[in-house]
Amino acid sequence: MESSCLVILLQISLEFVKFNLSKLICNREFMGLSDNIIRLRKQLNLSQRDIADALGITDQTVSNWEQKRTEPKLTIRQTALLCHILECSLEDLDGIGDRTRASDQNSD
Repeated sequence: MESSCLVILLQISLEFVKFNLSKLICNREFMGLSDNIIRLRKQLNLSQRDIADALGITDQTVSNWEQKRTEPKLTIRQTALLCHILECSLEDLDGIGDRTRASDQNSD
């Protein structure tokens, strides 16, 4: 009886760790996205309103992304448009390019 309880507790603990790890990974990626939006927007001297008007959303929404209050929820069309406006690829926008380059450098 004790061993079966121990197994159940270990399984629950493992699921808890997996859940928190995936949450942490998602949070880090979202934070990178927010930082990239700010960096790219400022490089092009664009305002939050410029981005918002082009995407058909409010400037408060863009501000919320940049402040990491909310995650961007864009259609495919809006995502492509955001990349076009910020003159970047999707990989550069979400930081995949940075992570891939870092991974390639670490494997050398």
